[in-house]
Amino acid sequence: HRNFIKENPDGYFTKEKFRTAMKKQYTNYSGNSEKLADFAFLVFDGDKDGKCTFSEYAIWLSLYGMKAQGPEFENRLKMVFDI
Repeated sequence: HRNFIKENPDGYFTKEKFRTAMKKQYTNYSGNSEKLADFAFLVFDGDKDGKCTFSEYAIWLSLYGMKAQGPEFENRLKMVFDI
């Protein structure tokens, strides 16, 4: 959370800022990093206000890459909905 606020003192990031970060992160990505960033941002921006807050970001980060079943999944879902 501290890093998020340090990099985003307003408490959110915009699609443009996210695009820039994705370009830096995925320099070897063979596809279109802007399209990837736009798609990811749509997922992160839960209320579709054009801003991604820490809560929106944390929800998707906590779910990313986990198995869709079992106790670990259930525990993560419980954590997400407690945020």
